[in-house]
Amino acid sequence: MPSSETTIITTTTIQAKHQTLSTIYSNLTIEPTTIYSITRDSNTIKIFHNISPDLKVLIRTYIVLVLPIQIDLSSLNSFTGNLTFHLDDTILAVEKILFNLQSLQGHRQINGANSNAVFTAIKNSLAKEME
Repeated sequence: MPSSETTIITTTTIQAKHQTLSTIYSNLTIEPTTIYSITRDSNTIKIFHNISPDLKVLIRTYIVLVLPIQIDLSSLNSFTGNLTFHLDDTILAVEKILFNLQSLQGHRQINGANSNAVFTAIKNSLAKEME
């Protein structure tokens, strides 16, 4: 059965999220058309095909999410003198997060009732890595 396609885009700041949404929306609405309708809210842009005045079919959704990356290195930069840093544990934690992000990158087909479970598992996995 045909379905709409969803594209998930992440940014690291709210400002970047707003800029990304504005850019996508501007590019989609640069030329007026009656074939498609485009709606926008705080995180989402939806594109509908106007079949008739009373019938619109969702064909694509863009979701822009903020995944903040906050690594405060100020405590490390506050030391002076002849120093040796052993940052293996911290580096390993960051690499795990990077690995999870890289494994999500690209197109995925998620079907049926398990789709919420898959996204929940991904979210929980990323949350555990952030702890």
